[in-house]
Amino acid sequence: MEITRRALERIKNLKGRQGVPKAAGVRLGLGDGKVYMKWDSKGPSEEDLVVVKNGFPIFIEARAYAHLADYILDFELGRGSNRFLLRRNHV
Repeated sequence: MEITRRALERIKNLKGRQGVPKAAGVRLGLGDGKVYMKWDSKGPSEEDLVVVKNGFPIFIEARAYAHLADYILDFELGRGSNRFLLRRNHV
């Protein structure tokens, strides 16, 4: 799995806010056959694979790891809508 510079910068900004627990990170998994991503302030569960990119933790559900290997986590700045995106790496 890859993560873009834009996504890392956004995660850094989110983690830098007051009140965000030090254990917080980004959680990736599978739900209803789709890949999901969410902010997780609790930290990793025992079964998670923890990937650290530039000092930022990404918690990947064990059952989703193989599926996510060919994904890129990105952040998109749009008109009135800023969001994280998971997209397939088509290299």
